[in-house]
Amino acid sequence: IRFDVRIGDFQKTDEPPILRLSTQLIGQDAPVFGAEVPVASHLVEHTLSVPSPRLWSPDAPNLYRVDAVLLRGECVLDALSERVGFVKLSTEGKHFLINGEPYYMRGTGDFLSNPETGCPDTDRERWRRKLTALREYGYNYVRCQSYVYAPEYLDSADEVGLLVQSEMGILGAWAPQTQWHAYGWPPPTPEYREALKKQWDLVVMRDVHHPSANIYCMSNELSETLFPRLAWQCYRDTKAIKPTACVIWTDGGFKEDLPGDFVNAEADKNETCPKPLIQHEFRWWSSFPDVRIMHKYSGAIRPYAAEIAIEAAARHGIRDVLPFAAANSQRLQFLEAKGKMEMCRRDRPEMAGICHFNAMDMNLSPQGIMDEFYERKYADSATWLQTNGDTVIMSSLGFDDRVWSPGDRLRCAFFVSDFSHPPLKTPILEWKLTTGHVVLAAGDVAYSHEPYRTCPAGEMEVTVPEVSNPMTAVLHVTLHEGNRSTTNQWDVWLFPGEVALPSSSGLYGVGEHTWLKGLHGVRTASPEDLAGGTVRAVMTERLDPALVAFARAGGRVILAASEGLVRPFAPKFRYTLGHYFFTPPANYPPYEDGHDGTIIADHPMLGGLPHEGFADLQFFRMVADSPPLDLEPLGLGSVEPVIRVMHSYPVCRPLAYIVECSLGEGALILCALNLDQSWPEARHLLAQISAYAAGDRCRPAVELSELAVERILAGTSLP
Repeated sequence: IRFDVRIGDFQKTDEPPILRLSTQLIGQDAPVFGAEVPVASHLVEHTLSVPSPRLWSPDAPNLYRVDAVLLRGECVLDALSERVGFVKLSTEGKHFLINGEPYYMRGTGDFLSNPETGCPDTDRERWRRKLTALREYGYNYVRCQSYVYAPEYLDSADEVGLLVQSEMGILGAWAPQTQWHAYGWPPPTPEYREALKKQWDLVVMRDVHHPSANIYCMSNELSETLFPRLAWQCYRDTKAIKPTACVIWTDGGFKEDLPGDFVNAEADKNETCPKPLIQHEFRWWSSFPDVRIMHKYSGAIRPYAAEIAIEAAARHGIRDVLPFAAANSQRLQFLEAKGKMEMCRRDRPEMAGICHFNAMDMNLSPQGIMDEFYERKYADSATWLQTNGDTVIMSSLGFDDRVWSPGDRLRCAFFVSDFSHPPLKTPILEWKLTTGHVVLAAGDVAYSHEPYRTCPAGEMEVTVPEVSNPMTAVLHVTLHEGNRSTTNQWDVWLFPGEVALPSSSGLYGVGEHTWLKGLHGVRTASPEDLAGGTVRAVMTERLDPALVAFARAGGRVILAASEGLVRPFAPKFRYTLGHYFFTPPANYPPYEDGHDGTIIADHPMLGGLPHEGFADLQFFRMVADSPPLDLEPLGLGSVEPVIRVMHSYPVCRPLAYIVECSLGEGALILCALNLDQSWPEARHLLAQISAYAAGDRCRPAVELSELAVERILAGTSLP
């Protein structure tokens, strides 16, 4: 430990003062290392050796107390205590190293969201609790997005083993400016440069003793800078003050001729980037504001997001569904985060880490796996560690291959990313496919384990057995060696192969714009059939006067709704995968574009379709590219849909995928799902809807108005 002690004026006597220096490992019965140094001037420099120090890391946040006491005889003139940790950050090839060992960097963003105080929080005890939660959820570093936290935050980070990336906009504002981003950093032109550089150096010096404060960043998402010499000056000056730290010129960009010990950028740059690369800001998945926890906001900040949602929902008469929207959207958010985090780690075997944006909610953007108070939302820490841990098992399953039928060959490859310390050597991977307590198939896989990267870990293959009813199955995987084990699991759904439509149903008209154009082997219902009563229910994508008369006389019409009745929206940030299934990222305008999940009623129309009150991945293909129905123009805003869609919370328009209403003595069922009959889940659902429509239980309570009939006639007659 190097001491540079500056001593102010003191009264000179015949007995000169001495400086007593000492250090000891905190929390253990450890030896004290110390020295007494005579004070001959106002500057004392001394190096205190600590043999075989216990190193600081996320796994073992060892801290030493350091005391400097100025004495004259037995009289204490002054004293100062600090805490330090012995840690070195470095890189080697594509690896990020802590104390010479590779770590998979699992970061989170932090946007200075402190609901208890409304300003930067300095409560150490609260930060201990919050940052402990981050560690329990698997995070080992925090990126302070565009600011620097107070020392009390770093004190707590030191204790729990969390690296902190302080970020100062010394190179100027994020560019280019857009309607969504207007960062206020001044550029380091001559009138600002000296002040900005002074602030940078003061922050590095202020935090020099903190082992957690070891990553420094100069800007956010710059693609280039007009101030490269200043960037290099900051890099070299920081290294001179704290040689063991890592420094990068920007987070969210990469240029080979600018300083950076590692790179934080998009994963697709990993193949061409020679340095360790951490996936940047991945990926803003959001849930619906949770009205159930508004009581937690008893400090300086109100629950603005929930208040906005309540006001918007009240305008449309659906305020009562908000608690269900919060619960279901959190499950959907977890599905997307789990799937995409694992896919990113799986598909980039040599990537150095992922910075997940975010571990915790921000008030107006509930994008965390935890809420704004660092408390559990849907997933507990043990569940999230399966995706965000040191060692993670991943599968080849995507979002669109979770449904299987008898005779299918269910093939699934496994992958392992092992950054445990020490890593595993020759682990065994075991898998089993279960439904309830019944094991449908099981096996184990021996493979060639490769630590500190993602490596293939074999595959399973099983023939799906006969099932008479749809059911949820779970693929469980365990990796174990000795007394160490890691698990993961994924849901899949098993559906019967062939399902017959009721003989009293038929297809009316020609399918041109919906899944009906691929419907085969179904009787055609003519206008004469409608008038003669030989069919009870018909499927169509166009409503015409003959069908209206058919329904009024007691017939049932299943309308495959498309353009003219649905509310399409463009994907945000070019995130096109399942953009009608998943929520839009974060809280960016236009607010009308997007939704926050589904609420599925317990309705006989769905038959035995397995669901837990929301559209899980068994619905992915039916929803992914299919916009929902817009109910208010049809006067159906107050109807309880069979499958409700929660619109983006600042707007909360009533949307749905399936809704029914009466029309005279009959009924109209509107469905905006893609019921492509090549998919077993769609075949089953269409059969259930058709059987319901043709049966005696189909008696919707709400009557479709004449105005709504006219709008449906017009909306489905688009050329």
